[in-house]
Amino acid sequence: MAGGKAVVRAVTDEIMYAIMSLSGQEYVDAYAANVKAAESGQGPEKFPEPER
Repeated sequence: MAGGKAVVRAVTDEIMYAIMSLSGQEYVDAYAANVKAAESGQGPEKFPEPER
C-alpha cells in the first residue's frame, strides 16, 4: 500500500481545486495553525508561494 498515500493526496488535491473553482476562493497550501500563529506574531512571518 505504498502508493496509497499518494493516491489519497492526489484525490484530495483534485477536490480542493474543484472547491476553489466553484467557490471563487484561492487555494493556499498552508496549515491553518501556521497561518494563525503568524497572524498572532508567534510563528513564521512569510509563507512560501504555493506551486501553481
